[in-house]
Amino acid sequence: MDFIAKNVMDRAGNEFLQVQIKGSDGIETVRTLTVHQFCQALGESLIDDVVIHKMRKDFFPKTAVESYFGDYQNYTCIWEVEPKKRVFVFSNGRHYHIPYPRLVFKLVVRKGRVLKKECFALKGKRQKKLCRYPFGNVSSSGSICTGNIDLSRIETVEDFSDEFFLGVTNNDYFNSCSKVSVGYTQEQLLDKLEKLDEFPEKWLVEDGKSMKDILSAD
Repeated sequence: MDFIAKNVMDRAGNEFLQVQIKGSDGIETVRTLTVHQFCQALGESLIDDVVIHKMRKDFFPKTAVESYFGDYQNYTCIWEVEPKKRVFVFSNGRHYHIPYPRLVFKLVVRKGRVLKKECFALKGKRQKKLCRYPFGNVSSSGSICTGNIDLSRIETVEDFSDEFFLGVTNNDYFNSCSKVSVGYTQEQLLDKLEKLDEFPEKWLVEDGKSMKDILSAD
């Protein structure tokens, strides 16, 4: 018999254990239990051996769309970042103050290693169509280059996106694919954006995916 228990959290922040049992007959049963129910199912003699990793309340951002927490070495989070003006540090030495579009990040950590770090722009607050991140340091598939991010300073998931915004951006991944629908160099794009209060959604390049695609992917 195979027995797998995963720590899950609902949108309200309540923690549960998703228990998957596969018998020798091949029949698979999945149940969602509270920690107390799980301990009772194991039997009182085993309760002292159960290690429950408590998560600090602010570990996942309030804008988390989906999250999983095993412990601080094993977790997944997908969260949105509201559109706003931010300081953009470019490799030409200039600091720009530009509007960012709505963004979504995905961070997957297993055994203390970052296995997946992605960022996409979102077009439409309701439709949630995924678009390419419109600047450098992120590939066309959404993979983030973390060369300028100090991962040792990350204590909460939101720290990752904060460090991302503080990093120096160069032309890596900007010139290799179409990041915006207008034919600007990245420096020209930044000059244009400095004069605007909001990032024009019509400049975003859709990649054919939606939010459900990254929610369902490992």
